[in-house]
Amino acid sequence: MGIGLVVTAAAWALNRIYPEPPSTAEISLGWSGWTRLALVVLGAVMGGVALRTELGRHKGKGWPQFPESATAAVVCVLLAQIMLFAGHGLVGEASTQPMVSNDNTGDVITWNRPGQMQSLGFVCRAGMICAYVGGFLLVIPEVARRVFLVGSLTFHFCGILSAVLSVPPPNGNAPWLVSQAWTHVYRPYLLFIYQNNAYHFYSPEPGPPSFLWLQITYTDGGKRWFRLPDTENSPTPMHFQRMLSIGESASSAVQREAGAFRSEAVIQKMAQLLGLEKLPRGTIEPITWREPMPNAKHLMCSYVRSLMSRFPHPEGNPEANILEGHLWRVVHSIIQPGEIAIDGRDGSERRYFVTIYQGEYNEKGSLQDPNDPLLYWMLQAYDRKMIQQLAVQAAERETEVRRLRDLRGRDQTSAAENAVMVEEADALKRFQGMLQIWLKEEAPVIDFFKLQSETTKFPPVSVWAEEANRTAKLPPKAGAAKKPVDDKAKVGIRGAGEAKP
Repeated sequence: MGIGLVVTAAAWALNRIYPEPPSTAEISLGWSGWTRLALVVLGAVMGGVALRTELGRHKGKGWPQFPESATAAVVCVLLAQIMLFAGHGLVGEASTQPMVSNDNTGDVITWNRPGQMQSLGFVCRAGMICAYVGGFLLVIPEVARRVFLVGSLTFHFCGILSAVLSVPPPNGNAPWLVSQAWTHVYRPYLLFIYQNNAYHFYSPEPGPPSFLWLQITYTDGGKRWFRLPDTENSPTPMHFQRMLSIGESASSAVQREAGAFRSEAVIQKMAQLLGLEKLPRGTIEPITWREPMPNAKHLMCSYVRSLMSRFPHPEGNPEANILEGHLWRVVHSIIQPGEIAIDGRDGSERRYFVTIYQGEYNEKGSLQDPNDPLLYWMLQAYDRKMIQQLAVQAAERETEVRRLRDLRGRDQTSAAENAVMVEEADALKRFQGMLQIWLKEEAPVIDFFKLQSETTKFPPVSVWAEEANRTAKLPPKAGAAKKPVDDKAKVGIRGAGEAKP
């Protein structure tokens, strides 16, 4: 115990004498940070060994009673001091960074940046509290100890219940008492242990689930499909429920900003030009174009990179390598009761699967073309005749926009209106170039769901099923019937390197 106190106190002193520089994009602990981390780990291990040794003296005798437990209580207090020194020794100094706003107002914004290893400092402080509580339990009577433990469990589960009930129901308000308890009592505690999720996207009234579908194309022309998560190949329902977070992590969209109205206006007019069909009710997308948030983009790159690293070659041909990969986010819209009762529709129809193109990726999991005209669009299938019509409409619309801009003149339009027209005309010109490439069959257009008929069953075989078949050669799941493909309601997008259906 003495060694633990000495080394953690040394880490605290080292942090005061040699503080870390402010954190940067490439965070490095430096020699001081790594030394402090090693000292803290050594001190925590020595304190834990001392407490285990002391409690081992009472093994087989039940929970020690006071005054026999006085020594163990003192050890707990000393362990709390070790964790206190460890917390102060790990956390670096916080820094402030002034930033000038980019709206030409000259305002200066102060950005507070926490010190390095702040999370580890929180863990050490939590360990300190636990050590103090343990020492307190060792000196109180058994009845009081039981009451305290039952009360602690009750407090914990009431906190979880407050996280669930604090979310207001549709068209309603959360209970006042629950809201007050969540705001003033439970929120800091539950945020620390990450049990603040209300899980309302499961029930009641869950929203449409999102899936990620990836097609990997190899240099020999072979293709491999992955669906995350996979309903038919998840070993248990709970496994599928947990894997839903993969698709949901890609569904968070960038919030509209005040300066983004120009792009939004162009996007909406492009959607009208594309002639997209009316989306089914219940879809989570209010518009037909939605850019993911930066963290969602990073997560999708990591998913693609992980799958490509696990399947670098097609089955039966180790010489072929990855050529490219195409990623889609697929939203399975929820069918309405009236559509089942009146129209007799089936929720598994293709019209209820909405595809959002997430881009083309290379073998390293990086997005190839961030400026792809169809990136992040909800798209349907197009044939050659429709492409020709779109090209004519795009040319007519571009001519109309430029003529309208010239007739009005710069003096009769505001700067914002003029910028919208210029951006729309440029977008239409780029779109025409893409359509001409399609017409030359340099990048064929495909029907996304018609492509699913190439697989043995729908949905595509998942990662876990492929690994199981490669290793254990397990037979297919009993009762898994092949689902027919409905080509009447097409929802698809383009794909480079595909044969034209």
